[in-house]
Amino acid sequence: MNCQWHNRGFSLIEMVLVVGILVILAGLVLPMLWGVQDNSASVATTSSLQAIRAAIVGSGPGQPGYLSDMGTLPVTIRDLFIMPINATPFDPLTNRGWRGPYLLVATGTYQVNDSYGTKGDPAVLDSWGHPIIIQAAPTASDSNPPHIRLVSAGQDGIIQTPDGDSYPSPATRGDDVVLFLMRADTP
Repeated sequence: MNCQWHNRGFSLIEMVLVVGILVILAGLVLPMLWGVQDNSASVATTSSLQAIRAAIVGSGPGQPGYLSDMGTLPVTIRDLFIMPINATPFDPLTNRGWRGPYLLVATGTYQVNDSYGTKGDPAVLDSWGHPIIIQAAPTASDSNPPHIRLVSAGQDGIIQTPDGDSYPSPATRGDDVVLFLMRADTP
């Protein structure tokens, strides 16, 4: 009995079919992976916003924040790293004054001068590399407006949340990630 094995390669049609199947699978899987990456960036940014909120309002009993120490809210994120010029150091007798830094690690610096910060100020960057800002809707009767919020510009890097609006609807925020400090995110 004569058995001969023939070494036979793939034909061009078989190769095209295999490559076509791989391309189709990649077309199905890659968008899902990008969605997971976008979601993880949003989750990480929300975690950063929550850490900044804890530094401002405190994280529980025995863990006061900037607000309880200073009696007011910070104007910019810089105030959580560096004592503001008009602030007094913490006085244990009155339990008031700056006893920061309230945030220890700046993940970047502010790159422009505008109402949210000064170029070179320490900043906390979101997952897309943009500085997180403090944004407050102005109110005539309250120096600590309940509508103060932390805002990440999101993936596009553009702050779309209107700062003059007490409660900007999710539709007006674009891809911004927003966390209110003093109230729930409901109208």
